[in-house]
Amino acid sequence: DVEHGLEQLLINYCNERLQALFNAQLFAAEARDYEAEGLPQAIFATLCLTRDLPALPLLEGGSDGRWRTPGVFALVDDEARCRFNAGSATALRSRMDASLAGCAAYKACKGDAGSFAVAHFAGDVIYDSKAFVEANANAARAEILAFLGAATASPFLRAVLGAGGEGGRQEASALQRQQEPRPGGGRCRQLFGRTVIQAFRAELETLIRTLEAEGTQCHYVRCLKPNPSLQPMVFDAETMLRQCRYSGLLETVHIRQYGFPHRQPTAAFVE
Repeated sequence: DVEHGLEQLLINYCNERLQALFNAQLFAAEARDYEAEGLPQAIFATLCLTRDLPALPLLEGGSDGRWRTPGVFALVDDEARCRFNAGSATALRSRMDASLAGCAAYKACKGDAGSFAVAHFAGDVIYDSKAFVEANANAARAEILAFLGAATASPFLRAVLGAGGEGGRQEASALQRQQEPRPGGGRCRQLFGRTVIQAFRAELETLIRTLEAEGTQCHYVRCLKPNPSLQPMVFDAETMLRQCRYSGLLETVHIRQYGFPHRQPTAAFVE
């Protein structure tokens, strides 16, 4: 199996958050419609429950119902910012095994001390944690973002770099202290500075808040791959069915089965 890095984990985390938003909005809207139409609540109550996504508490931290975890992101941030185990390619995986072993979505891979799997809503994905710490520490320097945001004449770049520039002014002195050598020599522990995970989560949170805002009407387009090799005119039924199951489409069809999938105004129906 192909092993993925931190970048793919963040992409899949974004997909998890958007799937959670889709579930909440769809099922809540269906429940409101059925109540208004007078359907007995016993018919749709269990169908309209939000589907659990165990990968979210695993990544963000919290409780998955059985186990409370600090979360993968917190563990990676600790290693990237503090460098307690600098030079060790397997220290992060060891910490994850100790902290996350009871989480339903976490699976340690045998035979490779740096690999682990996450049970995403779309299926299990294997990641290689060996380069996680270094990749997470490679966020754009805050003082550079602050300089670009203040110096550029482009309104577009000022808008894009606005958040980073504000953060850069607040973090500049901390980043300078980070570069100072420790008493007695050696590298300073990286206790300050924004990590890649922190920057990504902040931007994603802004997007989710916008989509959840009152007055925002979301439209969802579900794209399915007809075959694993992406060849034209080839339809793989097993691949399509697996994607339908993982994406929650079958639950949506099940809900529609008990309601009114085609809604017409009363006047149009009478005619």
